[in-house]
Amino acid sequence: MGARADRVRGRRKRPAAHTRHSPAAGAASAAEPAQADSDPRPAAQVQAPTQAPDSPSAVVKETVPGATTAVQNDASPARQAMAKLREQMQRQRRPGGRVAADTRREKEDHARGATNEMGAAVVSNSTSGALVPEGQYSRPAASQPQADARIEWPVLAETIRQCTRCGLSEHARQPVPGSGSATARLMIIDQAPGAQDEISGEPLSGQAGQLLDNMLAAIGLSREATFITDVVKCRPMVSRPAEPHEIAACADYLQQQIAMVQPSCILLFGNAAQSVLGTTQSVGELREVHDLQITVQDRTIPVVVTFHPNHLMANQAAKPLAWLDLKRMRQLLRQAAV
Repeated sequence: MGARADRVRGRRKRPAAHTRHSPAAGAASAAEPAQADSDPRPAAQVQAPTQAPDSPSAVVKETVPGATTAVQNDASPARQAMAKLREQMQRQRRPGGRVAADTRREKEDHARGATNEMGAAVVSNSTSGALVPEGQYSRPAASQPQADARIEWPVLAETIRQCTRCGLSEHARQPVPGSGSATARLMIIDQAPGAQDEISGEPLSGQAGQLLDNMLAAIGLSREATFITDVVKCRPMVSRPAEPHEIAACADYLQQQIAMVQPSCILLFGNAAQSVLGTTQSVGELREVHDLQITVQDRTIPVVVTFHPNHLMANQAAKPLAWLDLKRMRQLLRQAAV
């Protein structure tokens, strides 16, 4: 089936190490990046001082031995040299108060662990970080909303219908929250509602839905035994992938649904794979990775990626490949039932 992609499995995030200041030292050195297994942000974070620069209890003081913390209006060459050196040190800092860190170590940490736009932990064993590329994440992991499995389905569905978080809601005929069994063992995620979905109020309807029904029947399942939803709940006006800010706007809705259903396996159709896994790799590449996982609320769920029904209708040659994906998904469901 071609070269295998990097192995992917879920891990939990650990907080980054913090730099402590010793009052006796008189000055603090730049913090080295701490190792982090599950956060795409550089592990070493240096908090900007909230107190006066000359305060001994400041978190980090950018001074050099023998230099005062305030620049005096003095013509002393030594004092001017100290001030110039201090300015150079400040320019070495990155935006947001982050001290410049070792680039190689940052890339290795990023390759080992990351949290994508959906808030699900996605981990790659590859040091290349190809599965979770830099710059892919729209929000830091700490700001990801936490799903609450205690919320009732009607409340969540109504919240989605009333949502105005992004511009898609301005033109959508109606949002499509999702449909199916609230206790389904299989959860199917598409990228966005289609034209027929917007009319019916159910995801994957029309001809794509009919093909999906046939695909499920081939492995002994029915639509009623699954839960089907979309990454974004409103249909874009034109046929296009969802934008990052649109994905982020609906992220907690999808997290909430996964937490409530607690599926044994998740099937990702087409572009939904890139959105959920936070990658630019193609569907063809991702479907060859047989140990994909995501973690939501400390629960790791196996993931299978396959072609969208619309793609299968237009490309008959891809159907045998999709059949292999379905059989692998069926095997995962059987293993989870043991």
